[in-house]
Amino acid sequence: MNQSNLVVAVGFHLLVLVLLAIAVVLCFRRQLWLPLLALFLGLLIGFIDLLSREPQLPALMLLAAGFFVAYAQPRHAWRWALLIGIWVPAGGLIRWALGTPATEPTVHPAAGLLALTPALVGAYGGALAAWAGRHRQSPAMQAKPLT
Repeated sequence: MNQSNLVVAVGFHLLVLVLLAIAVVLCFRRQLWLPLLALFLGLLIGFIDLLSREPQLPALMLLAAGFFVAYAQPRHAWRWALLIGIWVPAGGLIRWALGTPATEPTVHPAAGLLALTPALVGAYGGALAAWAGRHRQSPAMQAKPLT
């Protein structure tokens, strides 16, 4: 088994263990569902980024995860972006530390910090959508056209 396959196998099984641990925590602390969902989505996206040759899929997943989590709880959207997006550069650092060849050449392991950009855009987009949904005018308050 080469080192690349080992990273895939270990990463997959770690994600399964994290999911089981999250299930146990949720049995006792149901109010933590959203932070735990954000944590798991971030880990999953970081793992997918390790295996991906192109950045579009991880970027789209960061954007969507940030949007939906921040829409559900828009306060402090930057925290959601950080919790979701930090796992992409963390995966790059792990790959660099293990000496595993990257699927595409990168300038530096910290270049993965750019992954915070789609996570931030998605999170603030979700917060804006939640705000707009709360502050839209009711049909009774809207101006009626003059006839």
